Amino acid sequence: MPSKVRNGLLFFGILVVAGGVAWFSGIRREAPRAESAADGSLMQRQPSSFNNAPIPREPSEAETGAAEAPVAEAPIAGEPPNPSEAGGQARETARRVIAYYFHRTIRCPTCLSIEAQAQTALETGFVEELSAGRLEWHAINIEEPGNEHFEQEYQLDRQALVLMEVQDGQVQRYQKLERVWELVEDPAGFRDYVRAETSAFLGG
Repeated sequence: MPSKVRNGLLFFGILVVAGGVAWFSGIRREAPRAESAADGSLMQRQPSSFNNAPIPREPSEAETGAAEAPVAEAPIAGEPPNPSEAGGQARETARRVIAYYFHRTIRCPTCLSIEAQAQTALETGFVEELSAGRLEWHAINIEEPGNEHFEQEYQLDRQALVLMEVQDGQVQRYQKLERVWELVEDPAGFRDYVRAETSAFLGG
C-alpha cells in the first residue's frame, strides 16, 4: 500500500477515535447536570405545595357550639342556715328576758356603779342563759333620739334596772329592781339581790 494512502487512513482513524472520546466525555458531563436540574425542579415544586396547604387551627366556639357553661356547685347537705336570718326570726318569736339599765346622758358615780355591778352580776351568774339567748343585757340612754318613749312607758323618774319578758316582739310583763339604789354600797348584797330577782323572773 502506498505510503500516502496508509498515512491518510491512519490520520482518519485518529480523528475517529478522538471524536468518539470527546462524544463520550460530553455525555458523562451532561448526565449529572441533568440529574441536578431534575432535583432542582423537584425541590422548587415541593415548597409551593407545602405553602399552599391549609394551616391547622383550633375550632371556634361558633363551629363547635357555645362555650361550656360553668358547673354549678351543689349545695352541701346538712349545711346550717344563715344565723342572721333564722336566728333573728327565732329570737323574735322565742320567749326571752331582757335586763335593761336605763340612764341619762349626764351620769354620776352612783349611776355608773349600779350599771357596772348589775352587768357583772348577770354575766357571772347567768352564763348559760346569756349564751343561749334566753337572757340579754342592754344599757340604754333614754335621752338619745328614739329612746324617749321608755321614760313614759316604764315611769322612769331616775336611772333604773328593769327586767322585761319579751315574746313575739311584744313586752309581756316587766319588773323594776328598786333596791339597787340602797344596795349600791354593798356589792355582795347588790349581787345576790340582782341574781335572785332575775332567776325568779326567768322562772316565771
